[in-house]
Amino acid sequence: MHLGYPAPSEAGNTIKYATVGGLSYTYETKYKFIFWQPKYFDNESTIFIAESFGYGTNSEISHSESVYIQSWIYEENGGCPTPVIPNGFADTSINGTSTGAQARVRCYERFMLIPKKDYYIHDHEQNTITCHKFGYWENVPSCVPHDKEVDAECNPAVDKCRDKHAVCTLMSTLNVYKCACNGGYNNVNGRCKAQGKYLPKADYDSDWVPIRRGGHNWYLELEHGLGTVPMLVDVQVEVSGYVFHAIGFPPDQGEYSDHSSAVVYIYDESFINVSSFRTSNTWNANLMSTSNYMWDGFQYHWKDYGMVRAQAWKSESLPIPDLLDDSRVLRANSSTASDSFYELEHNLGEYPGLVVVRAKMLHNGSTFYADGVGSALNVFYNKPGKTNAFLVYGFSGESVRAWVDSSENGAIFDGRKHTKFDIVVGEAVVEIYAWKISTLTPFFTYMFSLEYDRFPNSVEFSMKFRLGDALNVAVVRTFTGHTYNMKHLKFFIRTYFNLLKYFSQIVTN
Repeated sequence: MHLGYPAPSEAGNTIKYATVGGLSYTYETKYKFIFWQPKYFDNESTIFIAESFGYGTNSEISHSESVYIQSWIYEENGGCPTPVIPNGFADTSINGTSTGAQARVRCYERFMLIPKKDYYIHDHEQNTITCHKFGYWENVPSCVPHDKEVDAECNPAVDKCRDKHAVCTLMSTLNVYKCACNGGYNNVNGRCKAQGKYLPKADYDSDWVPIRRGGHNWYLELEHGLGTVPMLVDVQVEVSGYVFHAIGFPPDQGEYSDHSSAVVYIYDESFINVSSFRTSNTWNANLMSTSNYMWDGFQYHWKDYGMVRAQAWKSESLPIPDLLDDSRVLRANSSTASDSFYELEHNLGEYPGLVVVRAKMLHNGSTFYADGVGSALNVFYNKPGKTNAFLVYGFSGESVRAWVDSSENGAIFDGRKHTKFDIVVGEAVVEIYAWKISTLTPFFTYMFSLEYDRFPNSVEFSMKFRLGDALNVAVVRTFTGHTYNMKHLKFFIRTYFNLLKYFSQIVTN
């Protein structure tokens, strides 16, 4: 939840054009995601890793090639998204997509319906799916070509396994080849089922509470009562019917800071503390403003007040992370590259589904945490009184990377000038947690290509559920073709987008 105003480029910086990066987004309480990206610069960027971060290690300016949206949990009675059946379709015209609704699945020509048999289903119900109270469709069958079934004998030279999560594998105990499920999936009545769990309801939910930029209610101290530091924290801000996600670090800003803002949160074993920005200009103190000559995207001037909801999950409520690293120390303002850059090989064999990268910091004898950001926000170069104070991270199919600012004025956290947090920290322990999709499974996934669509102001989904009521955790990720090369996924992304556009009647404005 930040659209900052740009800082001028400074002499001696080899990346001279973009001084701000990131893809900002919000979602309406209906069916639409709205995006912004910088356009003010000669070389504007979506991904921006300034050379002052990590002492120039893996610096990058690039446009994202694609956007990947996941939602992880639907609240009870929230309804279901419109079902997408690869190689087929579901008829929801009878009673829609509300909780308890049923829809009939049909396969296209040359594809056959394979029911999902997690438990006994009558033959006449094999093509019927039901909207579960937690927002997903039960017993979704598959439309598959005539390939080998799971557990059937096969010839790896000529046979293809029917299930996409199975391969023709030599079973050494039987000395025969069979279609066997990949790691992370189990054979359940002839289908490879993910062993993962859905994200449960939060252990702490503050409900919606008022927040205002400046003045009354500009700072919230929410006691979560978990008795331990939560592993996953989500702070949402609702303004004028649009939901934003708060960020873990307050970015420094230039002369226009009265017109732009952020909502920032930090947390510990007892509290989630939320702060909007201070302002000296109360008449124009919006929680966020946009300007059409600086940002591509939907132009709107937001109010100075809204509502906040904080949610938190304990580690024991989540599946064990597939990646856990919680001991690396990073230091800002250091000429040693390893002090301000860290790369961790995760060996997951795929892109993780959910990643948490956060800074564990000590201030006046107390420990607090702040969640990392996915791209550098406003960046200043050797400008007294301005600090680049945030933990930046990115990940690929092989590793997770984390940067902090190595320059003379760099810090890791600095809330002194803009927020209630009168704290500046230059050293932190970086904690990294990641789950594969087969471990912690999202309810809904959608991808689209920025390269294919150019830059959309918004992406609208033909879904009959209310995001503000139903969507607890949303993750929007950008893929870049530079530091993390995604070219091998272009064909898949474009094909997937076309299928979704055809079957789900997606409207891109």
